[in-house]
Amino acid sequence: MRIVPMMIAMGLLVVRAFAGPIPSPLLDPKVWGPQKGESKIFNAGGTTFITVDWLVQWNDVLGIYEYFYQIENASSTVIGRFTITPKGPVSSVGAIVADIEDDPYYHNISGEEVELGLYSTMPDPDQTGFSAIGDAVWAWKTGKEVPSGRETIILYLTSPMPPVYGYAEAKDSAPGPFSTDYTGSQRVPVPSPEPVSLILLLFSLSALRIVRNKMVK
Repeated sequence: MRIVPMMIAMGLLVVRAFAGPIPSPLLDPKVWGPQKGESKIFNAGGTTFITVDWLVQWNDVLGIYEYFYQIENASSTVIGRFTITPKGPVSSVGAIVADIEDDPYYHNISGEEVELGLYSTMPDPDQTGFSAIGDAVWAWKTGKEVPSGRETIILYLTSPMPPVYGYAEAKDSAPGPFSTDYTGSQRVPVPSPEPVSLILLLFSLSALRIVRNKMVK
C-alpha cells in the first residue's frame, strides 16, 4: 500500500517542477509558435516595480530555444544586475542591441503595463554569463546602470529545453531589489529541466524512502 502514496508524491514533484504562477498560458514554442508576455516584478515592500518584456521562440535552423528579455525600468532606482535562475541547461548568454518590439522579434502584445521605448542609448551589459551557482547574469558597472525611466537592450539566453516559469531578480540601490518571489510579482520563462534530471531526482527520492523504511524497521 506504500506504493500509492509514493506515486502521488512523485506526481506532485513533477507538477511542481513544471508549474508556477504565470502571466498567461505558456506553451511549447516549437509546437505552438513564439510565446510572448510581460512580467511585473515588485520590490520587497510592494511599493514599486519593473517590468520584463519576454519572448521565447524555437529556432528551427539552429535547433534551439531562444529566450529574449527586455527590462523596462519604471522604478525610481537604477538597475545594475539582472539574474535568471534556469531549471534546465543553458547553451549561451548574451545581449543584442535591439528593441524587442521591432523586427524580427515583434513582441507587440495588447495590454502592456509599461512601454518606455528608450533602449537605443543604453550601453551593453559589462558582464554576461553564468554565476558560480549556474544562474544567467547580465550586469552593468557602477555609473553605467540602467537608469530610471529607461529600458535595456535585449538580453538573451539559448537552451535545448522548452520554457517553464521560473525565478528572476534585478538589483541595485533602494527601493530595490526586485524579485519574482515578492508578493504580486510574476515569474518569467526559463529553460525547463531535462527529463533525465527529473527521472534521476525521482529515483533518488525513491531510494531514500526505501533506506528510511529499512532503518525504521
